[in-house]
Amino acid sequence: MIPTLGWRNLGGATMIVSVALLTGCSQRISSVNETLKEAIFGIDDVELSAKQIADIPFASAYVRLNDGPKVFMVLAYAEKNPATDQTQLKWISQDHAMIVTEQGRIVKTINFPVHNLAHRNSAMQTWDSASTWQTYYDWQADNQYGYIANVSTTKLSRDKVTSELWRETLEHWQETVSYPELATSIQNHYWVSKEGWVLKSIQHIGPQMGQIEMDILKPYVEAN
Repeated sequence: MIPTLGWRNLGGATMIVSVALLTGCSQRISSVNETLKEAIFGIDDVELSAKQIADIPFASAYVRLNDGPKVFMVLAYAEKNPATDQTQLKWISQDHAMIVTEQGRIVKTINFPVHNLAHRNSAMQTWDSASTWQTYYDWQADNQYGYIANVSTTKLSRDKVTSELWRETLEHWQETVSYPELATSIQNHYWVSKEGWVLKSIQHIGPQMGQIEMDILKPYVEAN
């Protein structure tokens, strides 16, 4: 699990609101230090209520690595990837572990205890329709770079999903990633809103390299 994290499973009364009402957390964050100052709220094992989570003025998420504890992360920075013209989001924990996502997919991890995804090629498809394409993965462990992966996505169902702050019916997508050189594959799962936001996901860094479950509490919405 991610080391030295002091966050506990956050409790308190549940606030059920429409995701469409959470546009107030839309922001362009330029100061990582400012974000961390907000994230430190709760470092002494203080249990936050749903209202306290809502009052933090940043997009936020719960993250669980493998069977470890649920961790609270905030959005540290959002910036355009010039290669794809998509926005990359950098989520950070109190102890500086970081997850970088693009279109809801994890493309990089930093400061995880064992395996880290150095790079996933982000020339990826959107959530408009089922598709197949090719990408590649780099992992920091043992300098594993340039592994080609064949990717296919399939829409499975429409599921009702509830978090501490919202309740929505989301499209459940399955993503199969096959690695010909390794003769193995992984399956990732994403729950996507009608706006195309990934609000929940279960993803793998790589084959037998750790599972990351990510639940978005406050989604990032780009300002017009």
